[in-house]
Amino acid sequence: MSAPEARDIPPAASRNRRRDAADNRARLLTAARARLAPGVAVSSREIARAAGVSVATLYRHFPTREDLLAAARESQAARCTASVERALADPDPGRALRAYLREALAAQAAAPGWRATMAAAPDFANRRTRFHREMTGLLVRARAAGVVRPDVTVGDLLLIFAANAGVTAAGRAEARGERSRRLADLALTGLGL
Repeated sequence: MSAPEARDIPPAASRNRRRDAADNRARLLTAARARLAPGVAVSSREIARAAGVSVATLYRHFPTREDLLAAARESQAARCTASVERALADPDPGRALRAYLREALAAQAAAPGWRATMAAAPDFANRRTRFHREMTGLLVRARAAGVVRPDVTVGDLLLIFAANAGVTAAGRAEARGERSRRLADLALTGLGL
């Protein structure tokens, strides 16, 4: 589009186009997180179809499969970071740990292959160290407030994530979500929350 044509577009139309583009990108990332995993063959067409956009729209946002994978990885990492930051900012340690575990287990159920995908990221070791530090912070606060069993460790929390990965490894997304919610209920009861 030439400069004179761009000036002819009303500001509201331009905002709508930007919003549509942002919505398309978000839907593509959601579809990619739900479908991409190491060793899983998923076509660009399938991801575009799941996102409700054309393949051309997918390639406009992500020219290569690696671009899509990298953006989806960053999107998932940002979601995880935001989740734990919300929990750390919550002044109620019990509510913070409960909310974080529920949210993290639900995210894991929605995108069961992402643990392996994130492990392939170049900065995975740093992210894992930060994750352990943040989980320790949440747990220390909860133990100090007496809202969780005193013998609970970060290893126990990691065991819950491993169990969730097992119960959500297969099946429809709805069934995975249901099993994950049930596991969260049982785990939170076991933790004393």
